[in-house]
Amino acid sequence: MLAPYDLVTVLKANFGHSNFRHNQEEIIRAIMNGENVIAKLPTGGGKSLLYQLPAVLLQKTVVVGPLRALSHDQVNYLTSRNIEARFWDSDQTLEEASSVLSAFKSSKVKILFASPEKLCSQEFVQTMQGVPLDLLVIDEAHLVEEWGNAFRPKYLLMKTIATLLSPKRVLCLSATITPEVTEILKLSFNVRDEFIFKMPLVRRNLVLRCIQTSHETKKEDIFQAVVSNLKKNSPFAGDGVIYCLFRKDTEELATYLTLYSGNQFQCRSFHAGMTTAERLDTEKWFKESSNGVYKVIVATVAFGLGIDKPDVRFVIHATIAQSPERYSQEIGRAGRDGVQSICQTFYCSDDVGLVSSLILSYQVPTKDLTDLVSKLLQVPKVLTPVPCDEKDTFIIQWVLVQLANKGMITFKGFKNKDLSNYDHTPAVIALTAQDKAQVAEEISSRYNELYENRAKSASLMEDFFQQPTCWWQQLLKYFEETCDPCGACGACVGELINRRHLKPVSQDTYDRCLKFVMMEKYKEVFSATGGEFVMGVQFLFGNETVRFKFQELCANKMRDIKKAAKKKGAKTATLPIPFASKSDVEEFFGCLRGTGFTASKVLTDIKTKTGKPPRSRFMYYH
Repeated sequence: MLAPYDLVTVLKANFGHSNFRHNQEEIIRAIMNGENVIAKLPTGGGKSLLYQLPAVLLQKTVVVGPLRALSHDQVNYLTSRNIEARFWDSDQTLEEASSVLSAFKSSKVKILFASPEKLCSQEFVQTMQGVPLDLLVIDEAHLVEEWGNAFRPKYLLMKTIATLLSPKRVLCLSATITPEVTEILKLSFNVRDEFIFKMPLVRRNLVLRCIQTSHETKKEDIFQAVVSNLKKNSPFAGDGVIYCLFRKDTEELATYLTLYSGNQFQCRSFHAGMTTAERLDTEKWFKESSNGVYKVIVATVAFGLGIDKPDVRFVIHATIAQSPERYSQEIGRAGRDGVQSICQTFYCSDDVGLVSSLILSYQVPTKDLTDLVSKLLQVPKVLTPVPCDEKDTFIIQWVLVQLANKGMITFKGFKNKDLSNYDHTPAVIALTAQDKAQVAEEISSRYNELYENRAKSASLMEDFFQQPTCWWQQLLKYFEETCDPCGACGACVGELINRRHLKPVSQDTYDRCLKFVMMEKYKEVFSATGGEFVMGVQFLFGNETVRFKFQELCANKMRDIKKAAKKKGAKTATLPIPFASKSDVEEFFGCLRGTGFTASKVLTDIKTKTGKPPRSRFMYYH
């Protein structure tokens, strides 16, 4: 065991600091004593030092992280401190990659950074077979339970990889680990309760605000907010990040802001659809000094974890975040240097339900899931490469990872979305039909549980900025933490969202709409019109419908709507309409939320009256 002064001496000699922050020393001491550790620290709370310092004293440390840019920053920093660190990625030639692994294996390199995909490769596992690994670090560990469009399949395999590599100790790091994920990490990596460290998530230097806008004026309102933040005497003058849900939105908004920015600021977009070179160039541009010209980057969640820039003064959400975890991570890009910064969310009534509708699209009937698991367990393999959309790809990948963690399959990856690139283990051959049915049930139940959790998280964010309780208190409550009112957020200063367009929904309207949902003749209808003439039954989660052009729809006759849709290749269905008037429709679809008729009540009532849960992805013409 190292004496207390020894760690401080190492800290000063290698990193130039005289003292540890918060409980850094306690965590590092636990790691050096060979303990597996979970550490939840807020963004900017000094997580990196928790593995950097032990790595100086140990021989071999592997750090797995989700984003290349952040890992490259770490390598550059450590190298500048004369600490041998390398990054191993897919852009390296075979010779370069082999050289990096050889140097690490011989302890010439003390810290190796890699993506979860590279860490799970056969090349790495075979190279490290029998080589003592002192420390395995899983950065952004909350991603072991990430879901939907941010899903990283190989993160779910970290438990399996840890078993293969047999590290002497494991460190799980994140700023936003929920109690549920903490329990998963605890069981996966055998972490004792006394070595689960938590720092309060609240960051008093971040001012949380929400601005009401409309679909027509949102871009202009965001532009005005940026200009206001950058005023000469503004405390928030500095570089900023704007988050959008979709790639096309980042490009459109960046183009708009650039058009009207003049010489006030520079602006670029950033999303996962860009080439690696384009993303690296944009990241470099954003981090570099620009002689007093402020920079604004308009990004999707692809940028959420990847920016290590201390002086971001404002973060703007063009729409509400997808979950409290995402919101915490994304606002965490601001004010990492401790200086006051502002986090603004633009609330548009047209966007209410958008996040939940994205989650709704991932709902899968239990039978479909169990059938998929059964097919994947058939020997010999029956799944062949087929073109899949993003959601179906995610579902199949997620199921494959569950089977891999159960020791039933091995797979090399999902190159070009080839979902058949897996092999059965001997364990599958020994399974009886009853065993396979049980496995299918377990995996299906877990998927549905995760789906429900994500739906609740999305619903919570849609209500978040209407609540009079301090928004920091609300956010911490989700993570089972507490804090005093911040005194600066929208709730604390009385700037709540006023949903004037809402009226309480009547019991009669609710009953008629519930009957409508339960109609046996309801059919799934998919349209190539992008939602112009079609809308989903999103009110199962109590949401307004986003892509429903109501006024345009009412201005046409049903016959004309069908004719227009048919020209665009859409299928049609004639269904009864339970609404007595246009006002009933507006009342139900616009006002269900916040009235007591919650998602839970709707789902429960449907199940009670039909004996089975409602179907998913219903679409219909009005």
